[in-house]
Amino acid sequence: MSNSNVQNARQPYSGNETNLVISIDFGTTFSGTSWALLEPHNVPKIFDVSGFEGQEFEATSTKVPTVIFYDRHGNLKAVGNETLDDEMELQARSEKWIRVEWFKLLLRPRDKHHELANAPQPTLPANKTAVDVIGDYYGYMARLAQAHFREKVPDYDEIWPLVEKRIIYVLSHPNGWNTFQHAEMRKAAVKGGLIPDTNEGKSRIHFVSEGEASLHWCISDRQLVKTEIKEDTKFVVVDAGGGTIDVSSYEVASLRPLQFREASASSSHLAGSIFVTQAFKSFVKEKFGLGTYGEAENIRRIVKEFDQKNVMLVGGFVANPWLFTELQRRLRNLNIRFHRADSGTAKAAAHGAVSFYLDHLVSARVARYTYGISACVPFDPSNSKHLSRLIHAIPDPLTGVVFLAESFAQLLNKGTVVKETELTRVPLRRHAIVRRSQEVELELRCYQGDKPDIEFLDEDDNDTFSGLCSLKATIPESCLVQQDVEGGIPLSFLPSHYYACKFDVVVTFGETELKGYLEWTDDKVGLV
Repeated sequence: MSNSNVQNARQPYSGNETNLVISIDFGTTFSGTSWALLEPHNVPKIFDVSGFEGQEFEATSTKVPTVIFYDRHGNLKAVGNETLDDEMELQARSEKWIRVEWFKLLLRPRDKHHELANAPQPTLPANKTAVDVIGDYYGYMARLAQAHFREKVPDYDEIWPLVEKRIIYVLSHPNGWNTFQHAEMRKAAVKGGLIPDTNEGKSRIHFVSEGEASLHWCISDRQLVKTEIKEDTKFVVVDAGGGTIDVSSYEVASLRPLQFREASASSSHLAGSIFVTQAFKSFVKEKFGLGTYGEAENIRRIVKEFDQKNVMLVGGFVANPWLFTELQRRLRNLNIRFHRADSGTAKAAAHGAVSFYLDHLVSARVARYTYGISACVPFDPSNSKHLSRLIHAIPDPLTGVVFLAESFAQLLNKGTVVKETELTRVPLRRHAIVRRSQEVELELRCYQGDKPDIEFLDEDDNDTFSGLCSLKATIPESCLVQQDVEGGIPLSFLPSHYYACKFDVVVTFGETELKGYLEWTDDKVGLV
């Protein structure tokens, strides 16, 4: 940055032990990986993995095809650049191997923004799941990073045994992905051998959205606007990849140190380059007919040439000359300035994901949805929504309070700006006749509709709510406090007293990964 008021120097690593951080940008059509060695008191340097086997004429490219070959029995035969080898392609054709591509789309959220009505349908071997295939690919990318690390670090033989069992992995993903995708990506990391299937192993996986990773790359690689920036400067980062176009908007929160906050909720759209490819396939079929070009393999070869021209020219869909020209033409009257990245062969999200772990430039984020939990709420006769549900009211014989079930207790509203360190909490209460430890399980839900003050799960279509995760804990017996029965329903079998425990549901929404736990007066248990 040319602005002398901006402090953006990477700080020395503050940890006590040497470690390694590896990022994997798992893309729909191409992927990339980067790494940084973390040595106490030294400033980490980020290395982008390049020069793979099969890239003799493109040795500086950091892009690897997101393609896998399996044989008919589901055995892994070739991955990434290995699939580009001519002899490998001949063998694949003669032995009828299964070509698996675009499989990232199988993890997409199942909502109206990610429908695949006219999109390519990834095909998997009969005995493979999406997690299996992604795990195979993660394992391949981790091996590429290790090979590059061996090549670049003179003391590899001494350092690798020290870091091998504690490597930090940062996995990037589209803006629209959430807890379900995070869980599946962790399973894939276990399948691929990146981490063991333990709590310690899973804690070494970190997530970052592709939009935020791209922001970090813009800063780390000095690709952001080459002019002066000041506090409250706003800008948009567009990550246009093979499958999705991710749009993120940020504003400068402070200059010393340089910090950003989201200016609005990020978005993700299934509108990447493969959808242009699909349109071209349809054109070829309509224009020439299958009789002229024969089998689908021939059409794929034509499309492959089309794809390669785009990749060679741009290194990403956003650098496509037509797309860039169209954006300039359509938005010229709005006085919007475009700054296209200089490095056409770079996988920005891979580099930026490591920078995210090292530099952590975003301090606040905007909630994309409304979040809450399913709960029972006290009946309020002054509330018209409550009156309309009176038939569903449930009286509590212990407290005398009338409750309504199927309520949506909001924790956070859509569009709220949340700081990373901010905790959101809602108080709850559990009753029991016998004093003993209480097993508590609550479902954290996400509302993706547009109603601003939704209170009940039946106020909108069922598909606007989705479960995110369960929060589980055992509240100890010592936390239950004796209470007198307060004149509820007069039932002869009721005791004269009962036990109650109070606890809070606590969730952090300001980080890149949602985390939650239950908290009570004498203990705290983390949950996912």
